[in-house]
Amino acid sequence: MIVVTKMKLGDYEVPVPVGLSELLKDTWVMKERPDTVNPEYTRRIEKKNGRLYTILTKKEVNRHDKTPQRV
Repeated sequence: MIVVTKMKLGDYEVPVPVGLSELLKDTWVMKERPDTVNPEYTRRIEKKNGRLYTILTKKEVNRHDKTPQRV
């Protein structure tokens, strides 16, 4: 049986919901994989008023990178 004892969101530890271990008991579990982050965005986790928020900010693209170049 899978027992979830700890969860984290970014650098913040979050409480494990009651019943999560039972919910996962009969499910298929994937092997751990690295986080995939869209390279076009920066991501940060903020805690405000006791709640956690994920802030995604689109990176600026230099116009020179997108314009065709003559050869």
